[in-house]
Amino acid sequence: MKELEQAKQEKQASVELAEAKLANELLKTASEKDSAIQDLKAKLEAIETTQKLEISGAVNTVEKERDKLKSSLERADLEKQLGEKALKDKYETQIKDREEQIERLRDLKAKLSTKMVGETLEQHCETEFNRIRATAFPLAYFEKDNDARAGSKGDYIFRDSDSAGTEIVSIMFKMKNENDGTATQA
Repeated sequence: MKELEQAKQEKQASVELAEAKLANELLKTASEKDSAIQDLKAKLEAIETTQKLEISGAVNTVEKERDKLKSSLERADLEKQLGEKALKDKYETQIKDREEQIERLRDLKAKLSTKMVGETLEQHCETEFNRIRATAFPLAYFEKDNDARAGSKGDYIFRDSDSAGTEIVSIMFKMKNENDGTATQA
């Protein structure tokens, strides 16, 4: 019985040893499996980190290009606005200068009296008559009308006579500025 007991104990010890070896084997396999899983997770995280860095680098490059293009577009727009403003200022200055010149000419015209323009016309007419008088009108004269006896007085009078001294024609001239719309102009 002892032998049987001893054989039973040996068998029991052998079963326990086998179970312990098996448990140890399972622990070792599980540990290797966990280690392999950890290595794969670490590699996967490294790949993901690398991809994120590459994507981030690509995004940064695209953002820099976008910002550069945006800046270039804003600069071009600003240059366009400055060009338009300069052109507008140039033409406004030209318009202002022309308006000032028109105003100066209006003032000059206003300062020229009807009498002054008429006197200039009188001098011109007298000069032209005297230039052609000797050939065209040898017996005529063209002079200021100083005679107001008839009730009206002109600026100049032209009289032509025949060789006997008989007056053939008499024309009274009033020298006026046609462009001037003064109240005294008839």
